[in-house]
Amino acid sequence: MTQAGDITRFGTVDDAQGMVSPFDIALDDSGAVYVVDRSRADIWRWDADGGSPELWWSLLTAPQSIVQMPGEPVPVFAARPAPTGLAYDPIHNALLVADPDLNTIVRIPLSRGASELLYAYDPALESQAFPPGFDGIAVLPDGRIVVTALDQKGLVLLRGDGPYVGAPPSYVAGNFRGPSDVAALPDGRVVVANFDSLALAQPGVHPQLPFGLDVVTLP
Repeated sequence: MTQAGDITRFGTVDDAQGMVSPFDIALDDSGAVYVVDRSRADIWRWDADGGSPELWWSLLTAPQSIVQMPGEPVPVFAARPAPTGLAYDPIHNALLVADPDLNTIVRIPLSRGASELLYAYDPALESQAFPPGFDGIAVLPDGRIVVTALDQKGLVLLRGDGPYVGAPPSYVAGNFRGPSDVAALPDGRVVVANFDSLALAQPGVHPQLPFGLDVVTLP
């Protein structure tokens, strides 16, 4: 889409099923485009010119390592992956994937080695009594990770490289209407996209302000 509003087709999916529920998009340093599909738990990739479409990664079958707090047990997930957030991490040359159903953050190297489970919500810990519902994700210029916590209407900041599995989330902003996505600005601020999810899910509930874009200065 151009600034004038003109829309052209960028690329297609060479797959019988095709994308079912595309949720987020990211570009790497080469300009390659990645799209995460929530229903299929897959990531698709195109070259910068829209060519060479491929099913790049499957979160259902790919190998995964875990970056966890010392002494913490390996988490066991009952739900199926349903990723919604996608961001490029230039420091690690990797993609970051957020999943609101599993409440996880996964880092996938562009070399397509084993992915890393960077964060997993643990309901057994008293400090994590309320699942965040991770949705959108972005990487700041200094390498820190910001994630929208849709279920808690907040913004979570992950500092450094972890480990995070077994650690409570660190909220740096809250009281959003429905924080569904986040983007990092070059000056270190972030833009949080809000939508009225409650009105969409429950009949009889009318959309309410505020919803739109919030700009947040992080600590």
